[in-house]
Amino acid sequence: MDLTLDSLCLHTSLWKNKNLRGTDSKLQIKTIEQSNNNVLPVYDPAIDDDELLAPLPDEIKEDQWLGVSVKSQEPMGKVIVCAHRYVRIERNRQSQIGGVDNSPRYARGLCYILAQNLTYDSQFTPCQGQGNQRTDFAFGYCQTGVSSMMLDDWAIMGSPGNDNWAGNLFVANVVDDLKERSSTLYHSPHAPQRVGLPEKYGLLGMSVSGGKYFKDDEMSYAAGAPRSNNTGQVYLFKKDMQSHASDPGVMNVTLVLNGEQIGSSFGYELATADVNGDKKPDLIVGAPFYFDQDIGGAVYIYYNTPPTGLNNQNKLRITGKPESRFGIALSNLGDLNKDGYEDIAVGAPYQGNGVVYIYLGSKTGLNPEPSQIISAESIPNPSPTSRPLVTWGSSLSPGVDMDDNGYPDLLVGAYESGIAVLLRARPIIQLETSLKPDFNLKNIDPSKTGCQADINAEHTCFTFEACCKILSLNPSQWRTRSRRNGKLTLRYKLEAETFVPATKFSRVFFGPDKTARLHILEKEFEMKGGESCQTHTVYVKENTKDIQSPIRMKLSYSLVQSDPRIPGPGEPLPSMDDYPILDQTAADRTFEATFHTDCGDNEVCECELHVEADLQLEGFNPVSSSALSSTPFDLHDTAKHGSGYYELLLGQHQEVTLNISTSNQGESAYEAQLFVSHHTHLSYIGQEKQRGAVCNPHNATLVVCSLGNPLKTGAWLNLKLRFDPTGLGEEPELKFLVWANSTSKEINKEDPVQLIVNIVRKAELSLTGFHRPEHIYYGGVLSTKPPLYLDEVGTRLVHTYQVFNAGPWRLSSLEIHVEWPYQVTGDEEGKEGKPLLYLESEPIVDGLGGGKCTVMGSINQYELHQKPDSLELDPFGNAKQHSSTRVKRESVRVKREISKYTVIPETYTDQEGKKHKIVKMNCTSGTARCFQIICSVYNLQANHEATIAIRARLWNATLVEDYPHVDRVYITSRAKIHIPPSLFLQQMNHTDDQTEVVTVAMKDLVTQSRTVWHIILIAILLGLFLLILLILCLRRLGFFHRRRRPPADDPTLSGNLRAADLDDDDEDLRAALKQHPF
Repeated sequence: MDLTLDSLCLHTSLWKNKNLRGTDSKLQIKTIEQSNNNVLPVYDPAIDDDELLAPLPDEIKEDQWLGVSVKSQEPMGKVIVCAHRYVRIERNRQSQIGGVDNSPRYARGLCYILAQNLTYDSQFTPCQGQGNQRTDFAFGYCQTGVSSMMLDDWAIMGSPGNDNWAGNLFVANVVDDLKERSSTLYHSPHAPQRVGLPEKYGLLGMSVSGGKYFKDDEMSYAAGAPRSNNTGQVYLFKKDMQSHASDPGVMNVTLVLNGEQIGSSFGYELATADVNGDKKPDLIVGAPFYFDQDIGGAVYIYYNTPPTGLNNQNKLRITGKPESRFGIALSNLGDLNKDGYEDIAVGAPYQGNGVVYIYLGSKTGLNPEPSQIISAESIPNPSPTSRPLVTWGSSLSPGVDMDDNGYPDLLVGAYESGIAVLLRARPIIQLETSLKPDFNLKNIDPSKTGCQADINAEHTCFTFEACCKILSLNPSQWRTRSRRNGKLTLRYKLEAETFVPATKFSRVFFGPDKTARLHILEKEFEMKGGESCQTHTVYVKENTKDIQSPIRMKLSYSLVQSDPRIPGPGEPLPSMDDYPILDQTAADRTFEATFHTDCGDNEVCECELHVEADLQLEGFNPVSSSALSSTPFDLHDTAKHGSGYYELLLGQHQEVTLNISTSNQGESAYEAQLFVSHHTHLSYIGQEKQRGAVCNPHNATLVVCSLGNPLKTGAWLNLKLRFDPTGLGEEPELKFLVWANSTSKEINKEDPVQLIVNIVRKAELSLTGFHRPEHIYYGGVLSTKPPLYLDEVGTRLVHTYQVFNAGPWRLSSLEIHVEWPYQVTGDEEGKEGKPLLYLESEPIVDGLGGGKCTVMGSINQYELHQKPDSLELDPFGNAKQHSSTRVKRESVRVKREISKYTVIPETYTDQEGKKHKIVKMNCTSGTARCFQIICSVYNLQANHEATIAIRARLWNATLVEDYPHVDRVYITSRAKIHIPPSLFLQQMNHTDDQTEVVTVAMKDLVTQSRTVWHIILIAILLGLFLLILLILCLRRLGFFHRRRRPPADDPTLSGNLRAADLDDDDEDLRAALKQHPF
């Protein structure tokens, strides 16, 4: 048979002097012919099969889950056993038509009440006879018995299936005397009277409990509804027969406890225990699906406190490990350690293979720290073939002393493993501990060395005795110890300070070994029934600053004994009397040793520290240094800017000085310290020398000053702390917080002094611009082809802007916004104009911190390239070509008739009286279209500059084609400085924050000279033409006809030319004449 443990119950019976163990098992209960052994939830060979009765014809008990809940009315009382899947068949004539049984079947549930000897007493099917309402499932699927509980005279049964699984609670009287037993079945209100109760699927009755939770000392009944209100709720009911005359069994709701988290299943399990010993039951509620980052499951303890009793406010929440379902099972263990307070067990079946937590009650309530954590892995496996424990802690059954040793035991189920483990309680030995002499642990003078046990010690020391005495040990335990000469061996551990959370080091060490400096001692000793004492000498380490707070020490005792052996199958169990434990509430003791202090009669130092602070900035009125040795600072004399604020001028103020005055108007202040919190980029330089105070940086934002140990009554100290502001970034202000504290108790504690400094960053910026080359020309003839190279576009030019920071502060970043005229305004609205300054590459930023530019337009829009043999122009002023630049022209002229200007020329007369035509193209007047170039300049230091160079080409064709008769074209780019508001920069002069660069383009002189030669040529031709006409006229008039003399009169014709008539120099002519006479 496969046994799946879903709930457990321990029960004590007087019948045959036996303790019987009941289990709830998900068994498939068959008919009597198949198996009669599976009907009862107890296992006892005294019950014969003949005593078992077969199910009635209208019952279905197969898969009824008999034992889904089993509870005992301890001590030696009745037992309730439930089967929530018990089915009844409602037969009638209509359901028998055609020989087919269509009778409806209802899973109403069933609970048996057994006498203390586990014989049949009575049974309850609360939903039987309530009506066959199959449509709304009001009573058809009650599933009564999912949860149950036995009180003194009452049985509580949960029915989560009522009213569409909204749920219900039933309470029946089970008093022994049948004459006194009430026949009224009490219940929570049914529909439609369910006002204020869970709606459908709320599952009221998934868990139940009961007790006198309120001041009227009447019995109340609690039922959990883990899905109600999405978070889960717990409803508490009371019987009130007068309020419902028609149905005296209806109970009223007296209190609703609400869950804290959606989906936490608050109310999944309930238990009742008196954890604070006030004789009033407290309610424990499980929420196994409560979760947080490091939490998985929660348990709430609602305290029954006067005058009202239970309420939603007075509660304690304890939590489990992630995904452990902590709180899915709860049990009242009874008084486990015999201290007068009931204790509880909490199951967490999904923490590893399962864990059970034991929590002890106390006068102040449940101790939130578990006294025991028992894991499934710690349970020995009885045999290699045994199934491993999984989901251990899913069900708990406590409160029964199974081995008659006077202590309650705990049965723990692991439903996935089908195994139950009985945890037997070990007897407790009561122990009394004491410290002697008590006065040695008080008023330890840290200024003196040595003590009575070690007079010549170099350290402050003190001595005490740790004593213990056994108060109770029963005869059987003494007999066991008699085999060891009646002695008990104890192990004790003495630890100083480090047991306190977050304490890593101890101020003391234990003797006699002074070299090892141990702050933890472990030792074993034997007891013979009387008191046993151990002497210890404690030494205070040198340079201990904390001489006010007590030295906390912990003394822990434990028994030295072997663990009990796990018996094999069939072997007897070992007696727990042989393996007692010490009462841990007395075995662990924490105590203190206090120092002598200069305090009042109550030995509590109550100091009153007062702090004043002010700032001293360069240029303000400083506090004289002589004041440091005579009187406290008069801090109110220091000048401030505005209402309580200071002004720090970066670049001018090289240091920030903080003046502080501290005084103590109360009792001695031990470990008095002063704290100064400052900005992380404000570097601490140091302090001016001052006796009695030492200041050191604790980290990048905190300076800690030791003011003395102690700072005595009436003492005062003046401090000057210096800070360096050069590392500050873009912060708009600085904040100082100054306060003091002490390990002494502070009275009239003041808030920290806050000083706010407005940061002023002054920097005078100026922007200038220039252009290259100095002269630029346009002209020539136009080509019919588009340009292929940048050189064919036009003359290269560079606009350069230079921003200069005159200080005194640097700028981490600033922007230069440039308006760049890339196009002439179109002659029609919306029509693109012709190119003007063609941006050939990305602008360059040259500076110490660098920078970059973002162009809101096109760079080299037509992707033109540079000719290999062309010369470059240095953008920062070094010309690599002639300052007067001309573009090579093509020889083909394009005929143009009348020029139509898109920008109307202006005319002006120079000093010589000559008139000139000019055109102005800029962004301001709208004569040019511009896009923006935003250049960021980084880390501009004081007295440094950064330069922005913008390289472009003058689009020659635009000016030649549209402005051939204009003498000059003025093309302007404009730039302006923009400072980010986040810099909080202060600048006095803004007149030089913007500037313009103007390129003047003039017509090419070559073009002008060609026009003059044409005129000259025409003039020459006209002159020649006139000359020819004149010659023809003169010839016609006979101007060229002359009269000649007679030949005789002409010596050349008549041969009269003689050699004698020649001069002496004409020898050659004379010779010729002789050879050739006329």
